[in-house]
Amino acid sequence: ITARRDVEQALIEREGMLRAIYDNSNVAIGFMSPDGRISHANRRMADMFGFTQEEIIGTNYIDLVHPSEKAAGQGKISALFENRIDLADVERHCQRKDGSEFWGQVSGRQMHGSDGQILGLVGVITDITERKAADAQLRLAAQVFDNSHEGIVITDAENRIISVNQAFTKITGYSESE
Repeated sequence: ITARRDVEQALIEREGMLRAIYDNSNVAIGFMSPDGRISHANRRMADMFGFTQEEIIGTNYIDLVHPSEKAAGQGKISALFENRIDLADVERHCQRKDGSEFWGQVSGRQMHGSDGQILGLVGVITDITERKAADAQLRLAAQVFDNSHEGIVITDAENRIISVNQAFTKITGYSESE
């Protein structure tokens, strides 16, 4: 009886540790059952989408996808359940409970039971809204650099030329490679 109690206590402690890791993760982690509903979600997932953990359970995952991407999202889910792909890893436009939007890096794959049956899909979502905004700013800066009528030279700390724009090559007569 003592040995059994020790094993049970160890299992309880292990489950508590795994739950703490799950709930304190910086990424959203959720499980979607074959009917498309979220049956497990960590605290970060609930927060990311503006729900309590109790509210997000039972929510249809596709309702969390921005309307412009619902068809693509449903296509990936179907492909996962039908074994046409092993992993879905996409940037997805998401929608919170209050209607506000954000960008998520979504990775999903099948989860199987001990008998090999598909139990559902496990997904991990990272909020990449800030990265997407920074990428857009970089693209804009590159366009300004490329399309400026002023000659622009970029150098490193040792004053070695790293890059020049097209206006610089026209003004100086030097090619970019020179």
